[in-house]
Parts: sequence; structure tokens; C-alpha cells
Amino acid sequence: MRKKLLFFAFALIASLTMQAQEIKVVPGEIFTLDISMDNEEEVCAWQATVVLPEGIEFARKGGDYGIKLSERHPTRYSLQVFRSTEKSNEYTIIAYNTSLNPLKGNSGTLATLRLRASESYSGESMIQVINQSQSTTKAKSLKVSDKSHTIVSDATAIETINADALKGKEVFNLSGQRVTKPTSRFVYIVDGKKVFIK
Repeated sequence: MRKKLLFFAFALIASLTMQAQEIKVVPGEIFTLDISMDNEEEVCAWQATVVLPEGIEFARKGGDYGIKLSERHPTRYSLQVFRSTEKSNEYTIIAYNTSLNPLKGNSGTLATLRLRASESYSGESMIQVINQSQSTTKAKSLKVSDKSHTIVSDATAIETINADALKGKEVFNLSGQRVTKPTSRFVYIVDGKKVFIK
């Protein structure tokens, strides 16, 4: 009897999880972070708050935050993003369907976030995904445990040089555009290698 109770408790905990990731980032470059979920019941809406550490921001295009819903969402799912305050690093993401169409499948990525590490980002920090909850097609609200994703700067991939060392060389920005006057504290591509100019 005890084994059955332990298994049942584990099954309840495992039925709603968001997987954590460790991500290596290069300063100045865009990277992605997946928010994934396993669920036993049919879920028609979900919400999560993403807390970004200093030096990490959304790679926005215009007013768009760069969040893409996965194929688990049927058509006509709405996505809304709210920033807590103008200077806050907390973003609440809500995805829902007014027709109560459930997500496809019981496991996998819900959304992919496009993020950017600042040019001077170094060290290791955490992106937190907190206040996660889902609503089932039977109007039941389910809470999910908070997760932290480790973000590690891959500084070994970037060489640091002085601007004087660039004389006579072709310099490109990270988008592949030629730069005639590189400025300090930015990452460029020189001779096919990423360099950080002091």
C-alpha cells in the first residue's frame, strides 16, 4: 500500500512540470529559451512570469517581444506579454484560447523566447520562470513549480583586442554588415573570429 501511495504522489508532481535548461551565451548575441510543459489533463491556457537577470533582455523587433508559440497550440491562440513596470525585468506571458481548444499532446515546448545577452555580459546567472499555472478544459486551475535556467557566458569564444589591432582588416558586426568605424565595448567579427574591442 505504501509503494502505491508514493507512486501516486510522484505521478501528481510529475504531471505538471517545466523543464530547466543550462544555456551558454555569447555576449552581444541572440539565444533562445524554451518553456516546456508536461501535463496529464487537457490544458487550454497557461501563464508564466519570466524574470530576466541583469544583462539579458528580450530580442525585440518593434513592439514584438520575440516570443513564438509552439505547434502544440491550435490555431487562434492569443498571446499577451505584460511587463511589471517600465524598469522591471519581470514579464508575464499568457497564452489562451477563448474556444477552450486544448493544447496538442501532453508534453513538449509551449513557447520559444528570443533573448539577447548584452555586449558586456559575463559570468553566470539565472533566468527564473515563476508563478506558472495552467487552466484545464474543465475550468480547473493547476499550479506548476518554479524553475530556474542557468545562463553561462561563453567568453572563451571571444578574443579581446584593442581597436588599433583592426587597422587594415575587414570588420563586420554580428549581423554580417561591414563596419568602417568599430567602437569599443562591442563584439565584432574579424577574420572569421569573434572579437571584443576594449
